[in-house]
Amino acid sequence: VILNFENINFIKSANQVSQFPEDSGSEILVLDKSTMQYIPRKKLKSVALQSIRNEDNALERIKILLKSDDPVGLFARQVILDTLCYAAGKIGELTDTPFSIDNAMKWGFGWDVGPFEIWDALGVSEVASLIREDGKVLPTWIDEFTSRGKSFYV
Repeated sequence: VILNFENINFIKSANQVSQFPEDSGSEILVLDKSTMQYIPRKKLKSVALQSIRNEDNALERIKILLKSDDPVGLFARQVILDTLCYAAGKIGELTDTPFSIDNAMKWGFGWDVGPFEIWDALGVSEVASLIREDGKVLPTWIDEFTSRGKSFYV
């Protein structure tokens, strides 16, 4: 979708009206691309989100999302698998150990668990298969782990 912002003034000058929404109190507004007007956001209804709402354990939330076939679950699955594949590609480039990447994500970005901890919890071979099914190529060191049935933290 390409939006035409040509005739929209996003910066308020002395004699222009701003295209930013006026203060709406506590209500969250979103931009309607068809009218280019701000409207109240619609609540997203998702079985996947409802199923993880009361789960405190991050790994369990991820497992539930990966099993869900509603749009949110499918989106989460794609993001998680892409993230794990990307992290695997950084071994040897940024660091030599999965442990370092996990700590960087936890300490630097506030993740509850790192990508390789997630991968371990889901099963190294199983996740590698899911990533390959998506048509992605994993580094050769992952093949060594999967062929030996290893995990990243054992």
